[in-house]
Amino acid sequence: MKSSNNEERFLMVAVLGLEAGKNVFMKKGKFDSIYIPQHISKYPFSLAKGENGDVMMAVNSSALNDEQEGIALFNANGEPSDYLRSKQAQLKNIAEQEAMSEHFLNKLRELGLLAEFPFKYDLGDGNKKQILGLYAVDRDLLKSLGDDDLLMLQKNGMLEAIYAHLMSLGQFQRLINLSADAI
Repeated sequence: MKSSNNEERFLMVAVLGLEAGKNVFMKKGKFDSIYIPQHISKYPFSLAKGENGDVMMAVNSSALNDEQEGIALFNANGEPSDYLRSKQAQLKNIAEQEAMSEHFLNKLRELGLLAEFPFKYDLGDGNKKQILGLYAVDRDLLKSLGDDDLLMLQKNGMLEAIYAHLMSLGQFQRLINLSADAI
C-alpha cells in the first residue's frame, strides 16, 4: 500500500482481516497460524527513533508485569537475559529486512510494475465488498519488461521475491474463508 506520509513510497503489509480492527488469525489471545509474522512475534518490543535519530529498543510497558511471572529481561547481574538479547537480534534483523524491502519496493515502483489491486470478496452472505488501496505486481507489466530489467531483477533475487508475492495473493481465499467462519 502507499504510505500515508508519502504518495511515492510503498509499504509491504500483511492483510490479517477483512474488517478494520478484526484479525482473523487471533484466537484466544494467540496468533493461530503456521507462520507468525515477525512484527507479531517481536511484541511487546519495537524499534523507535530518538530526537537525534538514534535507533533504540522500545517496549510496551503495559505488557510487562512485576508479579515474578514470565521471562526475565535481565539476569541477576543486571545484564540482558538471553531472551532480551534474542529480541534485540530479532529487531536488528527486522530493521535490515525493512531496508531491503524499501529498496525492493522502490525498484518495483521505478520499473512501473505496481498497480492498484482492488480486492473484491463475498463472505457468502451475498454482500459484495472490496478493499481499495492495495497494490500488487501486475503480471502483464512484468511480462512486458525488457531483457535487461528482467536480468537485473533475477540477478538481485528480486524476480524470485516477485513470484513469491504473486503466489501469496492466492492466500486471499483463505482469508475470505476464515472471515466467513468468524461471522
